[in-house]
Amino acid sequence: MSEHTEHTEHAEHTHSRPKRLRFRSIRFAYVRAVKLFAANKSTDVAATLTYFLVLALFPGLVAIVSVLSLVNADGSVSKGLIEMLNDVAPTETAQALEGPISTIMSAPGAGLGLVLGLLGAIWSASKYVDGFARAANRAYGVAEGRSSLQLRLTVLLLTAASVVAITIMSILLIVSAPVARLIGDVIGLGDAAVMTWNIAKWPVLVLAGIGLIALLYYYSPNVRPSRFRLVSLGAATALLVWAITTVGFVVYVSNSDSYNATYGSLGGIIVFLIWLYLSNMALVFGVGLEAELERARQLQLGVHAEYNLHLPLRDSARIDKDIEAEAKTVITARKLRRSFEE
Repeated sequence: MSEHTEHTEHAEHTHSRPKRLRFRSIRFAYVRAVKLFAANKSTDVAATLTYFLVLALFPGLVAIVSVLSLVNADGSVSKGLIEMLNDVAPTETAQALEGPISTIMSAPGAGLGLVLGLLGAIWSASKYVDGFARAANRAYGVAEGRSSLQLRLTVLLLTAASVVAITIMSILLIVSAPVARLIGDVIGLGDAAVMTWNIAKWPVLVLAGIGLIALLYYYSPNVRPSRFRLVSLGAATALLVWAITTVGFVVYVSNSDSYNATYGSLGGIIVFLIWLYLSNMALVFGVGLEAELERARQLQLGVHAEYNLHLPLRDSARIDKDIEAEAKTVITARKLRRSFEE
């Protein structure tokens, strides 16, 4: 039985109304996800994604900051963006990015030049999403079946959606304080409105982050999960793991002078790369958990998903071509062997 046949065999059954996951099913999914994270050498996958992220980071940063620069007439957005990075990342990371952000913000950009720059940045940044799609396929145990054009369009749309979402989130967080103060003055709340928003903005940021990760988890693999969940357990867990590892890493770096002593001026860059690596480990674990939660749902529905998930593929054309090409290679190899036996 071919791989994509196994994944489509019970597609109709698994896309029936899913039952609410029981506690023991969720526990099974978490335990299995942890075991597979180690067994599948997911740390190596995270390292590969970190490489792609480094390649995609600055083009993506150019795309985001280029849009923000349009509302940076007084420099407040540039300052606010750096302050926001200080809130969510190690201090060394914010310091490493402060120079590039200031340079991009101060560069002139408008009209056709800005549009072309954005398109080029999104194309370059899509390499990371492309790499993550392969990692997601690995988590679901499927091969890539989408054509090069179809996959490229999916990756570009996901990248563009990510850039737009992060840009909007940044604008809301940076520009929102003056707006909150203005509204507070109008309704007579004054500083209380600003204080309320400063507290409320973090749950908004968390929900937006979970939604963005859920979007990546749903559309990047070559399978169609049972349904899209804007707030998925896998995405929420990934964000929680990321937050815990970030806090732990910040505490460790803050209480250790080894990086600066060993690497000198490169210490900030080393800390930044390690933080990216830890972040990708959290994302890889999350997509693996999503796959195992899907397995748990199928097991609750009575589907034999102990070995393989039974989900419809988004496309199988490339898989069929690869099988056909492999068959031709085997025939050629067999002819070569027999030529020496004659």
